[in-house]
Amino acid sequence: MKSDRISTRLQWNMNQMFLALIVALILWSESHAYLPLQHPRIPSSTRRMTSTSSSSDNKPVVIRNKKKQSPSPGKQRYNKKYNAQMQQAIALNKQLIACESEEEILTLLAMTPHALTKMAGGGALNSVNFSTALHRLARFCSSNQETRRATLMDPRFALLLCSLAEFMVGMDSTTTSLTEWKDGVANSNKNKPLLNSRECSNIAWAIAKIRLAPPMSALPLNLSDNQTVSLVETSLKTRSQVLEGARLKQQGVWIPTLSLLSGRILDNISNQSLTWTSKLNSQEGANLLYALATVQRADASVFEHVSTNLVNNLKTLLPRPQELSNSIYSYGKAGIYGNGQQLLLQYTAQALQDHPSYMEEWKSQEISNFAWGTATILSKKALHSRSSQEDEYALQILRVIARAISERADEFKSQELANTCWSMATLGFGEQESKCQHFE
Repeated sequence: MKSDRISTRLQWNMNQMFLALIVALILWSESHAYLPLQHPRIPSSTRRMTSTSSSSDNKPVVIRNKKKQSPSPGKQRYNKKYNAQMQQAIALNKQLIACESEEEILTLLAMTPHALTKMAGGGALNSVNFSTALHRLARFCSSNQETRRATLMDPRFALLLCSLAEFMVGMDSTTTSLTEWKDGVANSNKNKPLLNSRECSNIAWAIAKIRLAPPMSALPLNLSDNQTVSLVETSLKTRSQVLEGARLKQQGVWIPTLSLLSGRILDNISNQSLTWTSKLNSQEGANLLYALATVQRADASVFEHVSTNLVNNLKTLLPRPQELSNSIYSYGKAGIYGNGQQLLLQYTAQALQDHPSYMEEWKSQEISNFAWGTATILSKKALHSRSSQEDEYALQILRVIARAISERADEFKSQELANTCWSMATLGFGEQESKCQHFE
């Protein structure tokens, strides 16, 4: 009995010790589970690595940490100034968009320090501001003849175009004469284009809508390298006439020179467009072609370059019908023929074939303008210079247009129907095969 008691007590003591050991292990693991691995401390100023090169002395390579250098005080001041100017430009653009009349726009610009009184806007306007201001003014002027007349007579509008012209060629508020600008351009990169394709196309569209630029018969087209000099000369002359008109209290004496200035602005944009490639989208290209054709300052090389790049960029995206319609209409109005116009016809014919519902998106005016442009281009083009493939593209398009008219005749105005019917009759569409001269 006594031996059994001793055996039981020993068993109990061993169990207690075993439990105590388990508790101790648990406590130890909890206190060390999340401790990071300890590595030998290496001074931050010097870190040694074993050399991988086969040198005789096998000395360690020493790599010192390079401290990140802070921008110089001059660069810090430039960044701060640039950010401040950008915020001001963004705020001004919001105000321009909110204006509800041409008077509000011109008043806002006049109240913006240096925007109209200093060369190139005195740094108060950036490229987006110029584009927005002119685009908004054009919308107001195109809808009301009296608004257009008042805008052209307003010296603030003249100074706005002067600032734009000077900005386009890289002038700044410190320039005081043409000679000083020439010297600055010769020794710097100030003649680098400062407007992108979207801003250029919007400005060209606005000038065309305001109907201010003269045709090529009054002011020959200038796409040479010295066109920037003519642009600056005309701008400075316009500024002096505005000041002289204010001194003599004569309104509108600057308008003839302002008209020349707007034409030279379009020439500068045309010259810049010859460098555009992948950054040109369909709306920008269509707006520029429409503007140049409307003011009769169209150049074949510009049309060819813009339309070719326009079609190349359309391969991945179906454009809005207005963009195709305006492009073909512009070719017909300008009387320009070439590979670019053929590419537009080919693309449109293929798009209408691949997307049968695409024509449903076309408005009646867009259909009428496209038909008129196609007929005008092909009817004026000598028969021997026209390809059978080109005629086939036009035939495919006119077939789709004919179906659209038969189904949606009530949507067309009388002028639109007349233009479309004239287009079909001009190209012989619908004639019997024995009488058809153009389409067989």
